[in-house]
Amino acid sequence: MSNQELNYLIHRAEKPTAASPTLVMMHGYGSNAQDLFGFTPYLPKHYHVISLEAPISLPMGGYAWFPLRIDLPMEAWIEAADITRISGLVLDTLEACIAKENLDPNGISLLGFSQGAMLGWTLALNYPKRFQRLIALSGFVVEQAIQLPDEKVSVPKIYAAHGLNDGVIPIQMARDTIRPLAQKYPAIDYREFPDAHEVSQANFTQLLEWLATTEAR
Repeated sequence: MSNQELNYLIHRAEKPTAASPTLVMMHGYGSNAQDLFGFTPYLPKHYHVISLEAPISLPMGGYAWFPLRIDLPMEAWIEAADITRISGLVLDTLEACIAKENLDPNGISLLGFSQGAMLGWTLALNYPKRFQRLIALSGFVVEQAIQLPDEKVSVPKIYAAHGLNDGVIPIQMARDTIRPLAQKYPAIDYREFPDAHEVSQANFTQLLEWLATTEAR
């Protein structure tokens, strides 16, 4: 584990309590912490929102969580060691955030888009006790980087969504890696939308409904 920490943005909950939930955002390849942070005004007001920024600066601007080897077949785009390494850095950063920002360690949920969703799947499945929920948008499961929990009840609640017309990560990648998990673990809710590589209004509306119905009481 590294002592380095990621940069992040934070929006604190209105009228926070010791049990206020926290939603941690992880942007896509080539983006930055400001991107998903734009969802904040539409999220429940009692949430803390943290948007992490990936550590790899790209030549054309923006940031990446780990290298993508797009000259290889899609199943070989990602090295398991790379996603394992960044998973450790995210965990270090969250541990520091929990202490520094006085957050409830039992109320942490993840939201990732594209490459951030791949990272989210890895964190939620490899460290299921650390996260309450995962929202995985327009990504897929990097199977070589995960170890599935033994018991069905041990996975966090997961909302996964993908666009049927996604030209960046084809729908078949999501179907091949997420559908089998959704069949095995009832806590995984997988949905498809007639979208491109984006979060449509319909998807976002259903995401908010799912967030409300799965919140710990």
